[in-house]
Amino acid sequence: MERHTLKNIMLGMAVAGMVAASLPLRADDEILSLNDLNKKVADLQKANDKFTFTGGGVDLRYDQQEYPTTTVYAKAISQTASAAKAGIYAKRGELDFAGKLMTNVKWVAIFDFTDTTFKDLGLVASKIPMLPGLVDGDDLGWTLQVGQFRQKFGVEQQTGSFNLPLEDRAIFDGGPNPWAAVKNKVNNPYTVVPSKLMGERGIGVHALVDQPVGAGVKVQYGISVDNDVIDGGQAAGQNSVTGGWPKQTTDTQLSVVNRLGVQAISSDYLGLNVGGSFAHDPQDAQQMTTGTANVVAADISGADIRIDTLKKALMLQAEFDGYTVVNGKTGAGQRAEGWYAEGVIEPLKLVSDDLPRFQLIGRYEKDMPNVNSPKGTIDFDAATAGVRVIYFGNCHTAFNYTTYGVGGNFNRMPDASFLTVQQQVTF
Repeated sequence: MERHTLKNIMLGMAVAGMVAASLPLRADDEILSLNDLNKKVADLQKANDKFTFTGGGVDLRYDQQEYPTTTVYAKAISQTASAAKAGIYAKRGELDFAGKLMTNVKWVAIFDFTDTTFKDLGLVASKIPMLPGLVDGDDLGWTLQVGQFRQKFGVEQQTGSFNLPLEDRAIFDGGPNPWAAVKNKVNNPYTVVPSKLMGERGIGVHALVDQPVGAGVKVQYGISVDNDVIDGGQAAGQNSVTGGWPKQTTDTQLSVVNRLGVQAISSDYLGLNVGGSFAHDPQDAQQMTTGTANVVAADISGADIRIDTLKKALMLQAEFDGYTVVNGKTGAGQRAEGWYAEGVIEPLKLVSDDLPRFQLIGRYEKDMPNVNSPKGTIDFDAATAGVRVIYFGNCHTAFNYTTYGVGGNFNRMPDASFLTVQQQVTF
């Protein structure tokens, strides 16, 4: 009995379903359904635009660093060998995020988990008309950044670590520095190589225009007005002025940074880019005033050139920076200078773009701590050779070796060297 009742119920439900399916769908029901679907898709897209993962990467390193204790007596130099420092560690672990706030305006955040600090952080507005009401922003427009971003100076300072030709920057741009702790026996600062002449980032307002002017020629101009040019970014794990920006506590005046660049040639066989940079950095709490003895500032100048040729299989790049301390009463004081020249060749690219990629890389650099010292100066040198195997876009395995010299003589620092092996994964 129960079996027949259940069978009848199921049969009735099937018949009801067939009848319902045979009834025509009303037009307004169909329109309502499509409208709801479109609205849900639009809501999902809007939510995605507000918070988007834009990329990131990881660098794992093995370093073997042999930096002997160095003592300088006037122009003489002596060294005491020290134990090599070697080990494996995570050099970098970045995630990049962005989100649309309104038309042509977005927020940006790049966070490095290895040193728990933000790199870029702030707002970016694009296509801002250079001449409002006269020129459209699509034709001649600024990109405006408000927050912590790269200062518009030089080439290395504006290049992200994942895109550098070598795994480390030049010494005067903050690379590994065996002379940062030189013992000075003559009480003269010319023997100490500055670990960084110009910082990478500052908090303030940054603007950039990149304007084609025809026939492969492009003019680029950038300017930064920010809190401090040397610290280079808020210190990891710090959320105060004294901790995050230690130099800013005695450097309350705004710094101004500029770079003008020209892409003079752009083709598959030859590319030429040249640029010049200048920054003025007041370094105490008073405006720079001639005749005021205790007012000090720094003027930093730079020049750069890059050549790409042989279907971009060969890249040559050079950069020069000069850092002058200026005293309000006595005028120009100590001046430090540094330059590097580097080249990258990708041999198999000369044959075909479809072959496996590997690069041979070399760099020579010179640092001059005080070129106008009355007691003379000591020049410090570094030479780096590297091999890089590239795959899956910008992922690569790299081997670099650096040796150091004094006055162009690498036999004067036989015990100083730096070996790195780095695995980079970007996504």
